[in-house]
Amino acid sequence: MKVKILFLTALMLMVTSISPAQGRPESVEMLSLRVTNAFKAKTFGTLDPGKPYVGRVKFVVEHSLTDKSESKSFSSMKLAGDWLFRGRKDVGVNVGNLQRCDNGTCSFTVNGMLHNNLYIKKMTYGYDSKGRPYVKAVHFVDGN
Repeated sequence: MKVKILFLTALMLMVTSISPAQGRPESVEMLSLRVTNAFKAKTFGTLDPGKPYVGRVKFVVEHSLTDKSESKSFSSMKLAGDWLFRGRKDVGVNVGNLQRCDNGTCSFTVNGMLHNNLYIKKMTYGYDSKGRPYVKAVHFVDGN
């Protein structure tokens, strides 16, 4: 029984460690899922080994109480995440349902606004020369 569990665990680790670039290109929906999971866990740096961006990635934060927004481009997702959560250690993160990915934009639902919460609004993407999707920018709404 222990050998079977060990074998299944090893098999699962092998399957999950295979990068999308080794086979069929990752779908844009799967890329958006990885980005939203990193957002929920506040660990954007975990995306850097796969480098799901070309050059720099842009993060945009729109403030819900004013018409102001902040944006900045980064050379890594870790730096982008550090900037996003700077001074916001206790901020809540909310990810709505993926509405659709079309014409270079994945849109997410934003249902209601809570104070001291960040919401992912959309992710823009492109395709590299090998047909793999990559993140251009991620837009957030700050519930202030």
